[in-house]
Amino acid sequence: MENFQRLRLITGAIASPLIVPLAIYLTFVFVFGSDVDRDLEIQTSISTASWLSYGIALVLSAGCYFWLQKKKWDSILYYLVGGTVVGFATWLLFSLISQALVSLLFYVFAAAGALLGGSFWLIAYFQPDGKYPQPSRRRRRR
Repeated sequence: MENFQRLRLITGAIASPLIVPLAIYLTFVFVFGSDVDRDLEIQTSISTASWLSYGIALVLSAGCYFWLQKKKWDSILYYLVGGTVVGFATWLLFSLISQALVSLLFYVFAAAGALLGGSFWLIAYFQPDGKYPQPSRRRRRR
């Protein structure tokens, strides 16, 4: 059973951050509309923004996960708040890297971050019977 739990954890860690670039992609396609088909520069910008936001979200969500595990906070509420914080931090880093502070994207990143946290918790922890297994931790002997 431990291997299955570890597989769920890895699947959640890889799949959940995909929500952020998907939200960014859909937002840019909605904002640029029909210009996306005609302009190669817009297509490249959207692709770069999507991959960059995935990488940032992946790294930040891993850090958030380890911090939540260290604090032993495993409720979905903590993961939703943690995901929102990851979304905000992703937006901030994305804005610094792209050198454009886009306020519309703040809401997209924050909502995507909350979805990231919730989806990770559902993939990695949710059990219909209410028993939420944790990955075993190796204890150090002194």
